[in-house]
Amino acid sequence: MPANTSVWVFEQLGGDRKKLELSDHCAPHGRPRKKPVVETELQQRNSKVRYAGTTAPTRHLFGTMENAQKIDGRLSDSQGGKDFARVKRLEIESFVRDGQQCTVTWDDLISCLCFIERVKFGVESGGEMTYEIEYEVDKNLLDDDLGTLVITPRGPQDITFLMLRAIADMADLTDVPGLRGSLFDSISSGIASITSVSAELNRVAGQIDSFANAPFQLMNQFRAGLDQFRTAVTSLRKTYDDLQVNIALENENAANQQAFWDEQSAWAASSLEAIRLAIEADRAAAVAQRGSILALHTATEGETWEQISRVAYNGSSDRADDIRNANGVAPGANPVPGTTYMVPV
Repeated sequence: MPANTSVWVFEQLGGDRKKLELSDHCAPHGRPRKKPVVETELQQRNSKVRYAGTTAPTRHLFGTMENAQKIDGRLSDSQGGKDFARVKRLEIESFVRDGQQCTVTWDDLISCLCFIERVKFGVESGGEMTYEIEYEVDKNLLDDDLGTLVITPRGPQDITFLMLRAIADMADLTDVPGLRGSLFDSISSGIASITSVSAELNRVAGQIDSFANAPFQLMNQFRAGLDQFRTAVTSLRKTYDDLQVNIALENENAANQQAFWDEQSAWAASSLEAIRLAIEADRAAAVAQRGSILALHTATEGETWEQISRVAYNGSSDRADDIRNANGVAPGANPVPGTTYMVPV
């Protein structure tokens, strides 16, 4: 292989730890001054909320994030030999189907912890195909020591940020020309409801570092907030959809009607993504709780943490503090009669 050949390497961090190499004629390509090989984009993570009584938005900042990257190239039998394109396509598909977090490197220009979200092939013939690979960047590794890297699932704060970002366009729902009176009030009420629920959900998520070590009661608050969020977003989706007939009857201006259809289409997509993320977060929370719970215990009058420990752990009171900590109870506070506590494994 020539010394100046471009080499892209994807390497899985789990499972079979497969390695996928795209080099030489099948490496991702660009064109000088025409098309880059890959585009990198750094974005400030923030959510914008407009509270009643003020025209300026309030922004919640969460630091920076690397946006998704996309590469494309060609698989060709004329360059790689008989059946090269078919075999390489199967290799790429197998790598993506494994669903493993991986690293991607390209010389000293790209080095990321990533997750491949999709791959698309353009089949021109059995021996000529194009590919397009898009991956989410979880971490830029150019300035980090991979040996000290700790791989963790997407956490509550990150998912909540994505949920709030997905519904950021709901502020535009009241800007449609011709939206007035009861129509305007019903939409504004729905937005206010989501804003209130989102603020509380964001507050609770900010107290949880990861699903794995969150106190039981705090996790319950988070899941309850997710349920309220889904309900509020679903309600606004229905309210906005139900306005179609009203808009058509009350608004003779075609441009105004088109503005409504455009907003409705955008909101339908973004709100559905927010709901999908809320379901993902609830599933992750449920799995984490199930994996960390040995049993559930409802405290009785006068019961202590030591007594609960003896019931749960075959007569041993040594796990009393573990039970209290797992439920986010402050030192010195006793179990509250009638309250159900999680007993950790």
